[in-house]
Amino acid sequence: MQHPNRALMAQAIEFGYTHCTVGCLIVQGDEIIAMSGGTIFSTEHDVTGHSEINAIRQACKKLGSHHLHGCWLYTTYEPCPMCMTAICWAKMEGVVYAATQEDRNDRWTMEVHLRAAEIIARAEHKPQLIEAFMRQESLKILEL
Repeated sequence: MQHPNRALMAQAIEFGYTHCTVGCLIVQGDEIIAMSGGTIFSTEHDVTGHSEINAIRQACKKLGSHHLHGCWLYTTYEPCPMCMTAICWAKMEGVVYAATQEDRNDRWTMEVHLRAAEIIARAEHKPQLIEAFMRQESLKILEL
């Protein structure tokens, strides 16, 4: 499968819009192995419950490994430093994100202002990074 992939990002955007959250999916080859939204503001009150973290947890459990070699993560919003670090630690192949930190607003914030590319530059494992892919289409989520 070629990355970036419009159909995959469209699925992440639709999930995010439908569930009023950051939409995130992880694909390995042609198979979506995880899809998730955030649970920060759910009854779990889990500040680590970002969409990317939840998807990584699902994928690791499904594959029975803490390494996600060959996997790509698609997300509708630029990963925060916690999520980007987890992506690096999981040794993922690549990341594709839509909306950027500059698109944040009062509801959709970013507490620590480190760009995904900055995290990768300092990481041992350096996944491929595709930025602002289908950004315009994802902005409808930030309007919710």
